[in-house]
Amino acid sequence: MPDFAAAGAVLADAVARGEVPGAVALAGTRSERVSLGAFGVARYGGPATSPDTRYDLASLTKVVATLSGVLRLLS
Repeated sequence: MPDFAAAGAVLADAVARGEVPGAVALAGTRSERVSLGAFGVARYGGPATSPDTRYDLASLTKVVATLSGVLRLLS
């Protein structure tokens, strides 16, 4: 099984540099959770993140839809 410590280090560094207030990352397979980490705060000046922190992903709709279309055109 891969070691996801490097991914956690990248997220922790991004939080430490102030690039993002926080993040929650999950990696797994269909049958098991491989790695779970919470870094920083949910929003600047807000509470610390936890594995249960929820984020509003509505702003990703345009990015995901555009990227999917571009990748489809390229394939």
